[in-house]
Amino acid sequence: MAYLRIPQTDDYNSNTNYKRYNFRVNLDYEVTKTLSFSLLAGVRSERRTDPIGGGGGGSAAVLTSLFTLPPNAFPILNQDGTYGGTSVYQTNPLGQLQNSGVYKAITNVLQATISAKQKLDFVTPGLSANVFFSYDNYGNYTYGFTQNYAVTNQTLTPAQTFRTPAVLAYQFAGFGTSTKNNEVWAGFDYDRTTGDHKINASARAQQGTSAAVDRIDYNERLYVGRVDYGFKNRYFLGFTGSYSGSENYAPGRRFGFFPAGTIGWLASDEDFFKSVKAISYLKLRASYGRNGNIGPTYDANGNLVRLPYRALFTRGAGPILGSSFSSTTTAYEVSPTGNPLTTWEKINRLNVGADLGFFDNAINLSADYFNETRTDILGSSNLPGILGVGVSSVNSGKVNSKGVDMNVIYTKNFKSLNVSLNGNFTYAANKLLEQSLPGIISYQSPLGYNIGNVTSSGTKRFYVSDGLFQSQDEINASPKQSLSGLVVPGDIKYKDINGDNVIDSRDAVATNYTDIPNVYYGFGFNISYKLFDISTQFQGVSGRTVDIRPVVYAGPNALNQLSLDAWTPATAATAKFPRTALSDNANNNASSDFWLRSGNYIKLRTVELGVTLPQRLTYKLHMQRARFFVGGYNLLTFSKLKDYGIDPETTMAGRAGNYPYLKTYTLGLNVKF
Repeated sequence: MAYLRIPQTDDYNSNTNYKRYNFRVNLDYEVTKTLSFSLLAGVRSERRTDPIGGGGGGSAAVLTSLFTLPPNAFPILNQDGTYGGTSVYQTNPLGQLQNSGVYKAITNVLQATISAKQKLDFVTPGLSANVFFSYDNYGNYTYGFTQNYAVTNQTLTPAQTFRTPAVLAYQFAGFGTSTKNNEVWAGFDYDRTTGDHKINASARAQQGTSAAVDRIDYNERLYVGRVDYGFKNRYFLGFTGSYSGSENYAPGRRFGFFPAGTIGWLASDEDFFKSVKAISYLKLRASYGRNGNIGPTYDANGNLVRLPYRALFTRGAGPILGSSFSSTTTAYEVSPTGNPLTTWEKINRLNVGADLGFFDNAINLSADYFNETRTDILGSSNLPGILGVGVSSVNSGKVNSKGVDMNVIYTKNFKSLNVSLNGNFTYAANKLLEQSLPGIISYQSPLGYNIGNVTSSGTKRFYVSDGLFQSQDEINASPKQSLSGLVVPGDIKYKDINGDNVIDSRDAVATNYTDIPNVYYGFGFNISYKLFDISTQFQGVSGRTVDIRPVVYAGPNALNQLSLDAWTPATAATAKFPRTALSDNANNNASSDFWLRSGNYIKLRTVELGVTLPQRLTYKLHMQRARFFVGGYNLLTFSKLKDYGIDPETTMAGRAGNYPYLKTYTLGLNVKF
């Protein structure tokens, strides 16, 4: 195998490079017997270098070129050393790396926290006062060089050169985003045990600010209190309440009260439970409470809107007023109008669980059932267009999520053999219950379906496919396909859902397909025997569906190795995908269940084999312990998508500008002196 060494120019080095320097200090100081002080501070400085790659795309632009250029488009280098290229393909990956310029960035981050605690036992035992301050500062500086290169097609006579070379020039240099965040809180803690009674309580007041030069500051305020009570270390009660405020909402609606309560019982400590030999530990617990969420609001163009209760004015085309105004006169218009009723999204959570230990805690099991309902979710206003003005988001959505979460660990020692097995399982299902919707056909409504989707456009509606057209006679006998101007044999055939004999947007249906799994699970083991050890961990998901259409159509002119499975008259009986087309392919590019595949998978995430040297040998080498190990990460994947060469977890890995999927192998030595 031959490797291409990329020489650098004399003016700059554009090799991708990343360096990071860290400095940390942790300081704890006892000022007096009752007053303590703590300082935690860290400074991080990063240096990043990346080839500009053309268009400012950096390394991603180079990866895109490598994937989208046909392998026979042109030679990378001509015989005379010039860059190869054609009138159609004028981007040369080597030219992108060597002669497009270089981007450099310096990023500095400071994080610091200061806290102090004053014991107030002279007031009452267990009472203390606390204050905490944190400060984060992020800033970056960018600079570099820009350049351009020419490409030459020497297969023509005479040879033709494309692109205009540009001499080396300085790239715009300057300071970028500078963000300063600070948070301060103060309060009291109380921790005391008296006989069988244990009380732990706290009260806090908090103020936080995030400032940047290019936006209005973010501010938030919080008052919170918590009380936990335990009796005989067997019965437990807890209460938490927060009064939270956000400037994102109008005065009078900025604060919300969010309480929660917990209860627990350590049943295995009861006298009547002592006779149950198999169960060595049993704790039952439950909690219910309400949380608040500051939901984001967006305008009609999808832009984030700060302070949505305010009316915004936009300069645009306005009405013609009087005889002196022309049709090109612009005026200020309200867009969108404010909604002073927006407020916190609410999340009501119920959790019931148990922790169990079996056979002297050789087996430990934890299981939870959860049920969560979100209300007042911000969404579009769904007002008629005749009003002539848009309204920022309204609290109109409602979603329910529920499921179970379990994990189990088994540990056992058999003389020189130590075994540890583990497993976890999570099932979570969600359903959209309410949403502000325009007039919509019933079978296109997302209500009652899960909130996930599998398309980049965000839609949950899909056409229902009925195979591929095999002949023109079949096309003539089917409902009119109106999704594109051209429909020929090899195109996807769709079902006429509303029965009007025309395939159009009214035939797309809402579905329950989602690229968010509803089941997550994992299992693994750690086994050691004398000097040898092995550990593995598998991880998998189920209930996930992915849309492979972007993968099938990735590549130059939407062609790649999967195009070999496209429909042709010769492969009509075995074709996996519709015919290839350079244009007018909207029919096959529509969102449909034809492209949906199972995204379920099981992966061998980690595996490691190790050997620990005998102590008699390590002592001779003046070492306390030495261990050799070899391992790997993401070594195996079991999935139905493997036949397509698609990784089910990151379907676009290695395609377009996306970094390829990696398997990692490690070989190392761990020594303790």
